[in-house]
Amino acid sequence: MNTKNHKLSVDQIQNLEIDRNGRVMPRLNDLDPLENTLLSVLYPGIKVASVNVPVEPLDEYEESKVENALAKLVWRGIHYKLVGASGSAKKGKFYFVDHEHSRAIAERFQHWPQAAIVYFGILVSPCRVMIEEPDARVLVVPDHALGTNDCRGWIRRSVFARLQQKHDADLLDKQVRRLVRQQSPDKSLLLNGPEMLALEEQAKREIAGKTLRAQRFYQFRMAFHDTQAKGAFKIMEDDVADVLEADFILPESAVKPGLKMPTAMYSIFGPGRRFRGRTAVGIREFSRQLEFESSYTLVEHAPHDSIQLEILPQAMEQVRKLSCAVGDGRYGELLEILGRRQEESLGDGLEQADKDELNVIEGLLLADASGHIVRHPYVNNQLNKLLARWAFRVATGGGFRLPAFALADDGYLFLRDRKVLHGSDWIPEHKAIVPLNSKQGLCVRYPIRMFDDLLPFENLSDGVIETHLRQDIQRQKSEMTSLELEHLIARQLRLEGTYVLHSETAKKNGGDYDFDWICVIESDRFPRFVDSRFRKGMGEQQGKTKLNKAKDPWFNLEHVAMKARGNQIGSITDLMTSCRADGREDLADLLAKELQNALDSLKWQVQPDLTLVADIRQQVSQAPWLRYKNERRISDLPLHLDVADTDKIGKLYNHVRKDIEDLLTNKAPIEAFKGLVVGEEVTREMLEDCHFVNRAYAAIVGKIAERHEQLKQQLEMARADWDAVRKSPDRDLRKQRLFAKTQAQGAYRFDEDRGKYEMKAILAYIRIWAQNKSENRKAWLQALNRVVCGGKGSGSILFLSFPQELIDKLAERTGGRFVRVHLPRLAEGIVQTDSKGRTFLVEPLDRGGEKQTFLWKYKDGKILLDDDNPAIEADNRTSDHNPSGRTTLPEIDMDDVSFPPITPDGDLSDGPWVV
Repeated sequence: MNTKNHKLSVDQIQNLEIDRNGRVMPRLNDLDPLENTLLSVLYPGIKVASVNVPVEPLDEYEESKVENALAKLVWRGIHYKLVGASGSAKKGKFYFVDHEHSRAIAERFQHWPQAAIVYFGILVSPCRVMIEEPDARVLVVPDHALGTNDCRGWIRRSVFARLQQKHDADLLDKQVRRLVRQQSPDKSLLLNGPEMLALEEQAKREIAGKTLRAQRFYQFRMAFHDTQAKGAFKIMEDDVADVLEADFILPESAVKPGLKMPTAMYSIFGPGRRFRGRTAVGIREFSRQLEFESSYTLVEHAPHDSIQLEILPQAMEQVRKLSCAVGDGRYGELLEILGRRQEESLGDGLEQADKDELNVIEGLLLADASGHIVRHPYVNNQLNKLLARWAFRVATGGGFRLPAFALADDGYLFLRDRKVLHGSDWIPEHKAIVPLNSKQGLCVRYPIRMFDDLLPFENLSDGVIETHLRQDIQRQKSEMTSLELEHLIARQLRLEGTYVLHSETAKKNGGDYDFDWICVIESDRFPRFVDSRFRKGMGEQQGKTKLNKAKDPWFNLEHVAMKARGNQIGSITDLMTSCRADGREDLADLLAKELQNALDSLKWQVQPDLTLVADIRQQVSQAPWLRYKNERRISDLPLHLDVADTDKIGKLYNHVRKDIEDLLTNKAPIEAFKGLVVGEEVTREMLEDCHFVNRAYAAIVGKIAERHEQLKQQLEMARADWDAVRKSPDRDLRKQRLFAKTQAQGAYRFDEDRGKYEMKAILAYIRIWAQNKSENRKAWLQALNRVVCGGKGSGSILFLSFPQELIDKLAERTGGRFVRVHLPRLAEGIVQTDSKGRTFLVEPLDRGGEKQTFLWKYKDGKILLDDDNPAIEADNRTSDHNPSGRTTLPEIDMDDVSFPPITPDGDLSDGPWVV
């Protein structure tokens, strides 16, 4: 087993952007290397460019300019070739590699553009742990053979044990380094001796609840031979793996884009293909206990009596709890209601064993005995945003939580009396194996296309499971005792955090076993809701539109990439909601097919009928509450809306919203917190360094806020122009105004993602700068606090650079509680700024020495991203929105900037809202 860390360094990755005129410009480097990815294992010397293109609609000329730039990308002397995308293709993000590696990537995807755009993400998906097996045996079989299913295979237990060992060793090493960083300003003092042993023991205790557990369902990424695979694993025992001569068993559906070699025959199990050699495998996610929060796309399908008697009371109870928590100063309970565990659930995918480790805002509230920290501009802004989002969710979705699971299959595989026994899809359809007391319920998978997508199920008891399993084993001329059946059920069926369903039932709402998340509406809690669906029977679901797979020639890759930008999924989903609010369920049903076509458009040769979508948009009005889902203050949510009698969500909103108070006190000026941090030895050099960092930070944050406000105003104007002609008989005028509105809307959404990316980049810089202030950190905090309190911003930089020291000072000054907060995972190295204002990331090399990567240059209040071309600023769209190229730094309003949370070690997964 290869135990090294698999990582592409910062200087191997370029972050670029192409505007609508085809200009290629740099983006801020987010200092986030590609770590534990198949790409970093397969091609350690590769050079990668992450390139963003506009997602808004482009005219013919603009699209041509962008495609030309994609086809002829040269940056800093390196020729890059487009090779694919990930799930972010709809957001206009694509991957390029240097010319030397491009042919190998093209061959992996069989020179198939659509496959590269859809499946290249397999190679760049970060995994929690990854290993290389130099001589692994991989067996690929038809789906359902040997207990496999759609995208679900098997991993040998001893191989999984090596993944466990690697994961836990990496986790321990990170925790030890983290403790060393926290407790020893001079890290060399604790490298040996009893102090180091004590730290290691402490680290082991703290990661005890975070290790990679067995008896789960595991999402994997894998590379073998000249291809790759994705899906989910269960664990098979070594004895059956030995008989089958396989370390991994994969169904054909897990191999992307598929195998070209012919099938060979094996008498034991039928057809299959064998591979042996170097294999890389990583665990990306695993099943565990989660909860999903309700949403309006679910509640709109509830009958009126369920909303009135089951959902509304739960919403009002949530409002009451939150009001009491704020009124009594119980801020821990407040954040629990708001969903503070979201980051913990999806951060590193590990249970938090140490309940004293908290996020920064919660830590501040608990550390403050005076009650004044809620008036700090940054804290007040963050709580306001949380409260506004919560208020919208509880007013339109009911605010209740549903148990959530990884969708799993019923496959089994084991050896008994030297005979391989296996089964797949043996449980009855519309039955489920789920660890809930409720005997019936509805299986919910997003996006919900129609009421029939809420699949009714009956929960199988252990006795019934044993009966069906015994019958399937008897079909193979074998017998098992009840104790043996219980053991098999525990090891391969009742895996923690899973919901087991027959594959034909799972397909009805679009599910497979590539680690889909689902949630459950239990009949015990929502009997009226569940009964309304059961009364309809099985229903008629909109299946996936699987026609012929689209397959263009490789030279058309740039055009295929441009077609993958953006999508109609969000707009069609909202239009379906507006149809239901208007009482037009018939139109919503028509749109269900177009929604599925939008979901399938890249992989299959289908497209949504946009003419039909436009015609339906003409027939209904937008649900009035929909436009308020992104407000940042409760006061911006209207107390009452005029809604149609058929608008169930609108009526729920009016019932709930009037009881939600604007609970937070007004924020104080930043200067009021100047005396929060005092008593430390601050030097002139510290103040100068803090002034520079704060100016650079303010320049970027201010530019984000200014640009965001400009695009917001343009979007509001475009919406007003569209609304004025929406019902006009002039089709050409409607088309023109709709194009302008869609383009403005696309640019605004693109900028939201861009702003989040840029904030992530500048925060990485701030945190690396701060982590290397190893001596007298509280003095550095005092210096930075003095600098920011002399300005007019929110002081957010304090919370992002020295969060633990700030909380300690707050507790010390107010007599509050000392708590420990999560610290983010940071890149190795330091940041340095030379006399010309150029900032570099300096990283140590494994063989000694160091390397420098240019990040940006600060000059005359501006951030320049290319030292060779001073015209390129951090905001490289200035010329599009302000022909003069001159900007005035606005007073920074942190309400207009989204800050990524400080989370546990690890990246947030792409997934639903989880609490």
